[in-house]
Amino acid sequence: MKKTLFIVITVFMLVALVGCNSGSSSSNSPSSSAGTDSKDPVQLTFWSFLNPDQTGDPRSEALKSIVESFNASHDKIKVKAEGINFAKIDSQVIQAVASGGGPDILNVYTELLQMHIGAKTIQPITKYAKDWLAKGGKDYIYSEDQLKINNEIYAIPWEARVMTMYYRKDLYEKAGLSVPATLPELIESSKKVGDNNRLGYAVGFSEGAYAASFMESFVPVLIAAGGELFDKNGKATFNSDAGVKATQFYKDMIAKGGMTNQTISMTADDIANAQKAGNIATAFAGSHRASAIRGSDVGKNIASAPIPPFEKGQPSPVVAAGQTLTMGVNTKYPDQVWEFIQYFLSKESEIKWAKASVVPVLSSVFDEPSVKKLANYADLVQWKDSASKFGKIQYYPADYTKLSVELAKGVQKIVFQNASAKETLDSVANTYNSNKK
Repeated sequence: MKKTLFIVITVFMLVALVGCNSGSSSSNSPSSSAGTDSKDPVQLTFWSFLNPDQTGDPRSEALKSIVESFNASHDKIKVKAEGINFAKIDSQVIQAVASGGGPDILNVYTELLQMHIGAKTIQPITKYAKDWLAKGGKDYIYSEDQLKINNEIYAIPWEARVMTMYYRKDLYEKAGLSVPATLPELIESSKKVGDNNRLGYAVGFSEGAYAASFMESFVPVLIAAGGELFDKNGKATFNSDAGVKATQFYKDMIAKGGMTNQTISMTADDIANAQKAGNIATAFAGSHRASAIRGSDVGKNIASAPIPPFEKGQPSPVVAAGQTLTMGVNTKYPDQVWEFIQYFLSKESEIKWAKASVVPVLSSVFDEPSVKKLANYADLVQWKDSASKFGKIQYYPADYTKLSVELAKGVQKIVFQNASAKETLDSVANTYNSNKK
């Protein structure tokens, strides 16, 4: 009973976040203006965190190109892509579906799939996906079993991503430093590549936007310490010795001069923009942020490497995730939606994603001459191999976003207010777990 109530409250809070945006230009109703008359094409709405009208962002431009190519090659189906900020899109679709609307096609991050399943904003696509996976053979890097949640397939990832370490290779070379092989080495190196105008290392501790920057750093550091965010039953388990060790990493980074308290209010976008501007030497972030981080003159000096472990000889802590396409629960045109999803994951489309520094999910794309010529080809291969080696996609519980916010607040207290790490992590974990019983 408490678990159901907590999910309902979580959904309500997400809806409240965008209540003031209910007048958005995004359509709240699934397409219904065409399709009964063969002369009129079916009109589908597609909600994405990417803005197809945004220029200068390679991923947004790739999205626009793919949608335009689909529309040009399909007379009977037309797709309208609408961009909604990533911190608002999930709550906005929940609000729209609750009133009987919502998009036909929805982009959902793997970590938030359980939330959408619980809120009933999307529907299973198993009958379509099984056939498609069988025909594709081993070209698609994920298996049918890897995609299943509660024995159903709800989403198809169109990218693979891992958390990685971005660092200024020119600064490390100037300081006579090699790429840090362990997290303690990273602490020592960070104070040497930073100065009064540049942080040697940074993570955004802000709870804003689902605490994305914090979670992209904390989870791999937690795994490196031997811990996990959740157990197999969805119970929070970060309040362990490993969790304490992970928070101590940040405290040591500040104590030794690699990072300052200005990071307490920084978000994922702040970190990316600061690194792009040359104000941060090293940071952990998703592979999907490569094009944004490298989008300046400084970018040619920003390299990528696996996030290091705590000790030499230990494996790199790999966290795999990705953006997916799903079918809106209220769509009237499931066959047409699936037609678009297939096109979105075609080799032609995946090549466009590769050129936008997104890791393709079709192995054959990596054999394409135009892809092999990309400046970041080695990065793409390394990220794909890491995702494949990890062997599973993270599907977090439905109320993950609430936990990520509360966990960020807790670690803020530990790192910046010297609160007890064990007591604070216990408090956050116990509060979360008590609401799931």
